[in-house]
This record gives sequence, C-alpha cells and structure tokens, in this order.
Amino acid sequence: MEYVSFVKKEDQISFFRTVLKQLDLNHKQLADLLSVTKSMIGHYLHGRCKISLTKYLFLCEKCGIKHDNLFFNTIEVPKEYTIKIPKIDSKLAEFIGIILGDGYMHKNEVVISSHSIDDIIYLREFVEPLTIDLFGKLPKYYFSKTSRNVKLKLQSRNIVTFLVSSGLNLGNKIRNNSAIPRWIFSNKKYLCACVRGIVDTDGSVFPKSRNPNLPQIEVSSRVPAIRDGFREALILLGFKPSKWSAGSNTPNCGLYARDQVFKYYKKIGFNNPKHTKKFINIFSGN
Repeated sequence: MEYVSFVKKEDQISFFRTVLKQLDLNHKQLADLLSVTKSMIGHYLHGRCKISLTKYLFLCEKCGIKHDNLFFNTIEVPKEYTIKIPKIDSKLAEFIGIILGDGYMHKNEVVISSHSIDDIIYLREFVEPLTIDLFGKLPKYYFSKTSRNVKLKLQSRNIVTFLVSSGLNLGNKIRNNSAIPRWIFSNKKYLCACVRGIVDTDGSVFPKSRNPNLPQIEVSSRVPAIRDGFREALILLGFKPSKWSAGSNTPNCGLYARDQVFKYYKKIGFNNPKHTKKFINIFSGN
C-alpha cells in the first residue's frame, strides 16, 4: 500500500487543519469518514503518522484541494502479514472471556488493560502464549508512567476483523452492551473457558467476612449483556450464582456457598496465579 510522505511536517499539519475546517468536522467525525480511530486523527494532525495515498486523494477530492506532487512523495509499505486463523474451540472462548473482562477493541488493535504488578505474570505466562497460539502474533506491552497499569496490545486489523466475526463488538463495552457470543453456549467446555477468562480478569477472590477461611469468588460488571450471559453460563454449568447486586454503580455476582466455591475451583479453576494463590492462602488460613 502507498502512503503519502509530506516534504515538510508542517505541510501535513496544515493539510489536515484545512480538511477539518473545509468539511466542518470534529476529530471523531473525520475518523469515522476515514474509517480510522479518533487517536489516529490526532497522530495525523501532529505529523506522527502517514496517511494512505487513497485516503489522501479522497480528502483532496472531498475538499476540492488540488494536490501538488511537489509537496509530498509516496512510499510503499508492505501489507500486513496474514494472521493464523484460530479454530473455534475453548482457547478462543477463553480469550474472548479475557477481552469481555479487561479488554476492548479498536479498529486496528486488541487491548487488555491490567494491573502492572498483580497481573503481569498472568499476562506474560498465560495471555501472551495464548495470543501466539491463537493468532501466531506476539503482543506488545505498554506500561503507564503515572499508574500501576499495563496494556497488552495486539495491533492487527485482521485479528480485530476475525474477533468481530466471532461475535465481539468494537469500542466501548458499556455503550455497545457487549455480550458473550452465543456460539460459546453450544459447548460446556467453551462456557467453562469463557467464564474462567472473565473471572481471571474481572473477578476477585476474598475471604468470607464471617468465616475468614472460606474463599468467595465474585465478578463485577457494568455491562448488562455480559452480566446476563455470565450468570446464565454459570447456571448452565450447574452452579448456583447469586443474583446481581442492585443499587450499585458496578453490580456484583458471585459464588459464596462452600460447595459452590470449591466446585468452581475443581471444575473451572483459575489461570491467573494471583487468584489461585489467594484462594489457597484463604483456605489454609494464611
């Protein structure tokens, strides 16, 4: 694919300012017009990223701008590598659960946002190998300089396209009311894996207040469809989850009875070592 390389950075900045003014658009509207993210418009406006020749000529025509080859060159960028297409199985179901828990997707990337200390072993020793196994692609890590947050990113339009075709939504999970894809309900192994992915990322393990040696397993979610699907999945798997708490900004649903908690540990378990460690420590009284 060919991209436009302006001779001067200022020429690119001026071009995009002119486009916004001529079309009377804000950054979000221009992003939608070009089928890119809003942040990409910011990169264009600061000269950090190059625009494709196709999109550049489209904007010129839209704004009535005569393009002059004296102000830019074109460069050839290889097409994105073809990804490995994963099978529909429990590994994919668990990855989808992870995204429904702590992840989200833009048009060109999958992001899993976690605690840089508590979850780093889980990310490096389970999630990273899982992404390589599923898609044949190594993720990148971005550590916050101002908080204990780390983002694992898979930057690939092809992966996003595949995951959308598998039932996930782009963008904000609350606004889009994201849900567990229905194909996952066709197989109990898929359900176990997806539930584990959600609990490992959006769940917590803590001691019962009246019995500190009894672990409790709880999930919090502000997304109605995820809440409905998560509880439905647990019931189909033979569990007796609580109802989602009412009157809370972030409702909770959990397994609190002894038999339910230990049934979860044996039947589904954790792949996030922080949960396993906390579960064992509570049970053993440490």
